Amino acid sequence: MWLDVLMSIGEKILKPIIERFTENIKQTEEITVHRGDRIALRACNGRYVQANNESSAGDLIATGRKVDSSENFEIVDSQTPFSYVKNIAIRYGDQIALKALVNNCFVGVNYYEGQHIVTSCVNHVEAWEIFTLMVHPKSNAKNGQALVYGDRIAFKANGGEYVMSHQQKDGILVATANKIDAWETFIVIDPKNPK
Repeated sequence: MWLDVLMSIGEKILKPIIERFTENIKQTEEITVHRGDRIALRACNGRYVQANNESSAGDLIATGRKVDSSENFEIVDSQTPFSYVKNIAIRYGDQIALKALVNNCFVGVNYYEGQHIVTSCVNHVEAWEIFTLMVHPKSNAKNGQALVYGDRIAFKANGGEYVMSHQQKDGILVATANKIDAWETFIVIDPKNPK
């Protein structure tokens, strides 16, 4: 009799825990970022990074108040940017490229004249368009771990500098930082469900 009571209580306690655990696994699978997925980026000022169509150079600036077409980027593997192989998770430490969907151009660092401005104005991926996805120091993520929407990240440009949203220059993105701090912080957002 006591055994039946204990089994009944155990089932009532364990069943919700198992269901919650299973649901968490499903949610994690749904929010992992894969090659070819669309992302938006929220900068430290709370604004979204956008490809500036008003600039002929396609400068990236963190001034978007909502996620619209200018704030949508496709994340791709830098070695195979035109591959449409899906379901391969993007991982910390990967070399990636970003394609601005508003103008179908790849994001890169313009090293001319020493300004290091991040732009989206070319239709190819070469050295200047390659970024390493970095684990943010205030994140619990580890190198090699899959990127998920909501993660706090940093980008390291091919020249070794970190990309930052320069808050004293209207949120323009530049690759001039030598360490990851507040201005180098970006949060990966699902454009279909921005929170």
